[in-house]
Amino acid sequence: MDMAMSFGIKPSAMMSLEEEQLKYYEALPEVAIDLGSVEQLFDSESSGFDKEVFYEVDADVHLMDPRVLKRYSGWTDHDLEEIERDIGPILGSMIRFPYGRDPYYTLYEAVEKVAKIFQRQAQYNAWVTLKDEVFAEIQSRLPDDKPTVGAFIIDFDIEGKNLMAANINAVRNDGRSLRKLGVNSAFKGESYVPYKKIGYEELLEVDPEYIGLIDNLTTATSDSFQQTLEAAKNHEILSELTAVQNENFVRSAGTNMGPIIDLFSAEAVAMQLYPDEFGEWPGSIGDVPTQHQLFDRQRVADIINGRV
Repeated sequence: MDMAMSFGIKPSAMMSLEEEQLKYYEALPEVAIDLGSVEQLFDSESSGFDKEVFYEVDADVHLMDPRVLKRYSGWTDHDLEEIERDIGPILGSMIRFPYGRDPYYTLYEAVEKVAKIFQRQAQYNAWVTLKDEVFAEIQSRLPDDKPTVGAFIIDFDIEGKNLMAANINAVRNDGRSLRKLGVNSAFKGESYVPYKKIGYEELLEVDPEYIGLIDNLTTATSDSFQQTLEAAKNHEILSELTAVQNENFVRSAGTNMGPIIDLFSAEAVAMQLYPDEFGEWPGSIGDVPTQHQLFDRQRVADIINGRV
């Protein structure tokens, strides 16, 4: 969705109507999307996909990884061929982390392919120029001594049943923000693709300076995030962690990252890791003071709306 939105193309249908993702677009001028006009392809009540909805939407193209669609729908190759024959092609590849043996794309390799699908080369070039400028500016201001971050996908499970550790330096796009800011990954030696479940002992052994949550920049509210931190501080074992004692938790975006979310996530991570250099993180992407914003919101809106 974020890739299409970066070219000003709003969805006719989505797997699920994720309102949290809209916070990124609401933080931009002249960019809006109304979920009331978007069909939901996945029926949460029946836990399945209704092929008839695909026919009703009658999309020109489906930006979905066919492997993922097959997994969650239970459809066969024949079902996918029917949709492509009767409605429109299914063109997509999951880039959160490698999925299967097919080619894997970096964020902008995938964005470039989306640009070709929609014939938006000028906008793609503008995005490349902007992100290169933004990251060059951020990286020029980073200290030489980078912190060690223990990254976790989904959430930081206080109960320890689902502590899903991610190697930031592995081939994965959901850890892009932390990787672009040059942090050291606490979990090394294995690819951890997509993740590795670890226990308290292994976490205490590496004892990272920061705990990085790479999937809840907007899904967790400041209150819920604070509750997680307080629970960790009061935990018999987790309270021994340096990151917990210093309240060093950093949130980034990962799951639905495209060009737009990429910039918001990089800005948020920079402010959380280095507040003395980039300013205090206010806790919400929509509350970053103008003087601390690391990219021009109007310029992003202009690219989205084709003013390049």
